[in-house]
Amino acid sequence: MPHRLISVSSPKYGEVPLKLVQESEDSDLTILEALQPFGSIRFTITNHKKFRLWHATYRITKPTRLIITINRQYLGFLFALKNNPNYNLKGLSPMSIQEHQCDIFYTPSINFEYNFDSETYIVCGFNFRTNSFIKWSNLFDPLNTLISHISENTAYRLKPSPINTTPRILVPLSHILQCEFTGNKKTKFLSFKTTELTFYILQNTISSNDHSKLGSAEFELMTQVKDHLLRNLTNPGTIHQIALNFGLNDFKLKTYFKRAFGTSIYAFILAERLQKAQALITDTNTPLKQVAEIAGYSDLSAFSNAFHNKFGYRPSTLRKKLEK
Repeated sequence: MPHRLISVSSPKYGEVPLKLVQESEDSDLTILEALQPFGSIRFTITNHKKFRLWHATYRITKPTRLIITINRQYLGFLFALKNNPNYNLKGLSPMSIQEHQCDIFYTPSINFEYNFDSETYIVCGFNFRTNSFIKWSNLFDPLNTLISHISENTAYRLKPSPINTTPRILVPLSHILQCEFTGNKKTKFLSFKTTELTFYILQNTISSNDHSKLGSAEFELMTQVKDHLLRNLTNPGTIHQIALNFGLNDFKLKTYFKRAFGTSIYAFILAERLQKAQALITDTNTPLKQVAEIAGYSDLSAFSNAFHNKFGYRPSTLRKKLEK
């Protein structure tokens, strides 16, 4: 994104000039900095085929209000990585997100008003290209409301309150921010990880809108069940054993879990095992036969078919692409 599109100002200090520190030849990476009496700002903006990744660090030494303006639409996520930023976004209600929480919204143009204390704040955001994001509505029906606002060019927030993240969200986010690959391998790696990140954010957000189907006590109990499954993916026990461990009968366990997370226990375990398998293929050199066994498959062909059904490509294809 051309850095000239970005402007920063403060009611107290006026316009904040941004210094271009780095801009790659193909314009896929731009780094901007500013040093002011109230502190310093650093923007890192990386362009990818399906999205733009924003990473902003605000080291504030004097409480101040900053206005960030970009004449470009925003469709996607905003994460608080350090501290708890408070901001107003034109066309939407004020928002305060805690560290590691997330905001999902669309706005025709970017106009942030941040209210900063004397702290260091780090935020990052994924601004998706419209066509790549709206495809997710095939999996998550509630996104259709968001899409209608995009077509009407009106601001919309998917959920009025901040979205709590989970380890399944934070792990791919960390992989994306700390990616050490370059060139084509980096492009493919980020594509895989961003798809993973987006799926889990939307799954977490959409399913959290359905928690009203359960009482708070039942949902808390199902959260404990889910944690149990994640800790014991290789040997979680039978449905009956799990139900007994949590003081339920089989029917209530299966019904409550489906209402809480929108999937069956069996499908959840399968998805998590395959997710773990993808991470092993991406991050290690573990042989595919061993990865299949870790995922619970004695037959490599059955594992490959299940992996393909979930991710749209086979484990051997992923391994070959990453080795190029």
